[in-house]
Amino acid sequence: MSLRPPIIKEGPGAEANAPDAGRLNPRSGVPTVVQPANRKPILGRLKEFGFAQSNHVLQAFGLSPKLYALTVAPIDEAERQLDLIAAYAHANPCEFRLALVGDIDHDAQYAKMVAETARATKGVVLLGRQRGNVLADLYRHAGVFVSTSSLRNGSTAALEAASHALPAILSDINVHREITFPSARYFAVGDIAGLEKHLSDVFVTLSHKHLRDEKPTKNRTVY
Repeated sequence: MSLRPPIIKEGPGAEANAPDAGRLNPRSGVPTVVQPANRKPILGRLKEFGFAQSNHVLQAFGLSPKLYALTVAPIDEAERQLDLIAAYAHANPCEFRLALVGDIDHDAQYAKMVAETARATKGVVLLGRQRGNVLADLYRHAGVFVSTSSLRNGSTAALEAASHALPAILSDINVHREITFPSARYFAVGDIAGLEKHLSDVFVTLSHKHLRDEKPTKNRTVY
């Protein structure tokens, strides 16, 4: 079974349900995005209100721009999401979160382990399958893209991350080496300690950049 994209609440009464924004729907298990009645459908406003919409989607998932690591792959043993969660948990993430996107088969043992570990690990967000503008927003605002895959075939997710000029932390396999990233770090498949070190270093770098961007300009002369 695959998790669906966020549920968009629209029409009269949507504002009254605003406190539900971001909460998991008990039937589908995905977050709810509340859309006020007097606005256009949220996924139809990208060109007109792109930035506002992006923030709306991120807020529904409990994420902040550039303050999360993103991985996109089916929840599967060959993709090694448990390695990533373990490395993240010990990488001193502070305000950084880990967003896991991908189909999840709740009947598969590995998928069950990933879901249980994600729920038990602070900062990990399991988002299920995403597509379209929602997925594009997740790529656009990620601080770093991570792939722990052991598969030797092509990686569409890594290509998409490269198209968004994201820095990347990648398992050292040929398909990843063949993709050009603005900044890339590599680790051996299964090397959790190496992955942890890369995550920790990237989180420190992004944190410093975030502080610089957020810091108000001091001693500015006003004419």
